[in-house]
Amino acid sequence: MAYFIQDDLIYTIVGYVWAGIGGTFSVVIMLSLFWKKFHGKAALITIIVGMLFTITWISTGMDEIITSRIMTFVVAGVVAVGGTYFFPDVEK
Repeated sequence: MAYFIQDDLIYTIVGYVWAGIGGTFSVVIMLSLFWKKFHGKAALITIIVGMLFTITWISTGMDEIITSRIMTFVVAGVVAVGGTYFFPDVEK
């Protein structure tokens, strides 16, 4: 519906939500389901970096060059894998 309504604010907000939440949480969900090394610290870092990256990417106008939906997914994936290895889970 946001696409058909001629209000740029609604479309922008929906874009933030799809890029930020969709791109970030899809990586977290996929890795938590299919990778046993992925843990809570890496998921939290991925969520924070994904949201901050989305806001920065769209605010700087880079969304006109490459869509934030793709870039957030890529950056969240790299941060998730890097965070898993850089902050290892301490098992008790």
